[in-house]
Amino acid sequence: MSKINSVVLVGKSWKCKTNYYKVFIKTFSKYKQHTSYYDICKYETTIVDDDNHKTNMQQYDRDRAMNQSILLSSLLLERISNNPFVSLPTGNALEKTKITTSLENVKPGALSTNAPSAVISPSKMPSLPFQTFQELRSMLYLKFIYKLPPPPNNEDWIFCYEKLNQVSRSFAVVIQELPEELKGPICIFYLVLRGLDTVEDDTEYLKDNPKEKDELLRTFHERIEDPNFHLDNCGTSLKACPHYEELMKKFHHVCRIYGTLDEKYKVVIKDVTKRMGEGMADTINMKGVASIEEFDEYCHYVAGLVGIGLTDMFIAYGEKAELLNKEGQSGTGKDVVRKSLANLMGLFLQKTNIIRDLAEDIDENRAFWPSEVFQRFGVEKVEELKDPKNINAAVHTLNALVTNALSQAVDSLEYMTSIKDPKVFSFCAIPQVMAIATLNEIYNNRDVMKKNVKIRKGLTCRILLYSKDINAVKSMFCYFAKEIERKIPSNDPSAEETRKICREIRTKCGDKVASEGLSVFKTTAVMSIIGGLVYYTVSNRSWLASILSSLGRKQTPATH
Repeated sequence: MSKINSVVLVGKSWKCKTNYYKVFIKTFSKYKQHTSYYDICKYETTIVDDDNHKTNMQQYDRDRAMNQSILLSSLLLERISNNPFVSLPTGNALEKTKITTSLENVKPGALSTNAPSAVISPSKMPSLPFQTFQELRSMLYLKFIYKLPPPPNNEDWIFCYEKLNQVSRSFAVVIQELPEELKGPICIFYLVLRGLDTVEDDTEYLKDNPKEKDELLRTFHERIEDPNFHLDNCGTSLKACPHYEELMKKFHHVCRIYGTLDEKYKVVIKDVTKRMGEGMADTINMKGVASIEEFDEYCHYVAGLVGIGLTDMFIAYGEKAELLNKEGQSGTGKDVVRKSLANLMGLFLQKTNIIRDLAEDIDENRAFWPSEVFQRFGVEKVEELKDPKNINAAVHTLNALVTNALSQAVDSLEYMTSIKDPKVFSFCAIPQVMAIATLNEIYNNRDVMKKNVKIRKGLTCRILLYSKDINAVKSMFCYFAKEIERKIPSNDPSAEETRKICREIRTKCGDKVASEGLSVFKTTAVMSIIGGLVYYTVSNRSWLASILSSLGRKQTPATH
C-alpha cells in the first residue's frame, strides 16, 4: 500500500473556492487500493493559503485542521467500501483511532512556518457536513457550479422564484427536475400552500379575532383569484424564516401568476387549497392527536392532500391515473382517497417531519406524537418525553412511530415505480429518499428529545443529485432499511415489527430477503445430514458395510 506523505488542501475555510474539488480529484486518483482504515489515519497535512497571504496561524481555528484530517480519512475510506453511503467508524472501533494532524514543514506561502503537531481524541471530533467523497462532490457542485435557471423576465415571476428559493432552497432545486410545463404551476402551488400554512402557523396573526382567521382559512382558495390579494403583518411571529412576512405582504405577485396558469392546473390548486384550508380551520386549536387514526387524518390534511394535488397535476400532464391513484397497503384510511398511493406518499413525508420535530414542537406548545403510543410506555403527557428520567419510554415511543412511518415506504416505492416520465420521477423521488434517510438518522436516537435531528448536508446534496432512476432509489431505500434493521435493539417493544417492515422494504427493492432464511435453513439442513452420515459412517463402519452388502445382494439376481 502507498504511504501518504503529504496532501495539499487548497482553500482558507469550508466556504472555499472550487479548486478544492480539482485538488481532491487529482490527489485521490493516485490511491487505488487501501486495505485498512487504520493504515490511512496518520499522515501529514499541508494547508496552503490559496490567496498567498501570509496569515498568522492564530487566525486559523485548529478545529479546521482537524476537520481536514478527518475529511481525508473519510474520502480515502470510501475507496474500500461497496456501500452507497460510507460512515466513519463508530463505538469501540472509533475510540481506538487517533488522527494525527501535522502542520510542520509548511511550504512557502503557507499559514505558518512552525505550526505545532496535535493529536486529537476522536471523542472531541467535530461533526462534518459530509462523510464520503461523493457527498463532498455533491455539496461543491450545488454550492459553486449548479445555478438555478433565471426566471422569465417578468416582475411577478421574478418575485415568485426569488421567494421560493428563500423559503425553501431545497424545493427550489428539486422543482428544476420537472418538465418545463410543470415547473410554473407547481411553483405557484407550493407558494399558495405556503401562504395558507403561514396564516395557520402565525399564532399572533388575528389572535384577537379567531372568527376572521377561521373565515380566511376557509376562503383562502377564493382570495387567490384576486390579483391584488395580500396580507400585512402575517408571518411576523415565525422567526424560523423571516421571508414569510414579505411573501404574505406581496402575495399579489403569486395571485397574478396563478391567474395566468392553464385552467387544468388552476383547478387542482384551488381544489386542494380549499380542502386544506377547511382541514386547517377544523384543527387550528389542536395541540396533539390521541390515536394513530387521528395521526393519519391530520397528516392527510397537511400533506396527503399535497400528494393528491401533485398527482392530479401529473395526470393532467400525461401520467396514468389508474397507476398513481391505486389503493395502497398501509395507513388507517377507510375511503378511496385516503387509501390511495398519492395520499400515502404524502403521509410518509409528513410523519417523518413530525417525528423529527418533536423537541421544537413541544417548545411551541404543540406536538403530534399520538398519545396512545407514549402512554403505552408509561408517559402521560407529550412534554414529559423530554425529561431524562423518561428517556427509555421516549426512545420506545420514537422507535414505534418510526416503524409506523416506515410502513408507508413500500407504498411510496410503488408510487414511484408507477411514474413513467423520468423528470417527474426525479422530482418525486428526492423527498422520499430524504424521508427514509431521516428515519434512519432518528431511529433509536435520543437526541430527538433534545433537538431537531437532520441528515448531514453532504448526504442531502448527494440525494438531490443521484435520485434519477428507480434502480438508484431502490438501492438507497434498501441501504437505509438495512441500516435501521442493523440498529434495532433486541429489547425494543417494536423490534419484531420494525424488522418485518425493513425486510418488506428490502424485498420491494429486489433484495433477496424473503429467501434468505429458507436458503440458510436448507443449507444447514443438508450439511447437517451429510455431516451426520459421515460421522456415523466413520464411527460405525459395519453400518456402511451392511448397506453395501445389501445392495450387492439385491443386484445379484439381475446379473444372471
